[in-house]
Amino acid sequence: AREKGVVAGMANFHCASARLHAENGDLSRALAEIDCGTELMTQAGEEMAYEPMLAVTRAHVLLTTRKHTTDEGTISDVIALLNEALDLLDGTGTTWIELEAAILLGRVVLDAGRPPDAARSSLKEIYGRIDEGLDRPRLQEARAVIAALDAV
Repeated sequence: AREKGVVAGMANFHCASARLHAENGDLSRALAEIDCGTELMTQAGEEMAYEPMLAVTRAHVLLTTRKHTTDEGTISDVIALLNEALDLLDGTGTTWIELEAAILLGRVVLDAGRPPDAARSSLKEIYGRIDEGLDRPRLQEARAVIAALDAV
């Protein structure tokens, strides 16, 4: 892979693999996949392209493997990862990845009973940039999360 110049693109593979391992309950393997993706991203000097996606994936993994957690440390870590991803993505034109992070942040904030203001603001701002395909499931989900955040 290194000889062919696809090292950075391997971060996508490791993110997908991490999510699958998390869904199967293997946290250590999922986190190892994220670490491998991070190492390849760093070797390729592609932090701007892959760091936000790796942060969102790490948050997703932590939530998936601890679905019913009330562990305040995990929730705080997940919120920090998602805010980091949103900061890194700001102004990059990657609206769909931003939307994924903002939806996940909104859901975490709602589930944890945290103040919703920042999550609601981020999600509304990102959703407001989309002007077509509003009937897509991901955008319907965004509207539902916004409504839930507004109700708090």
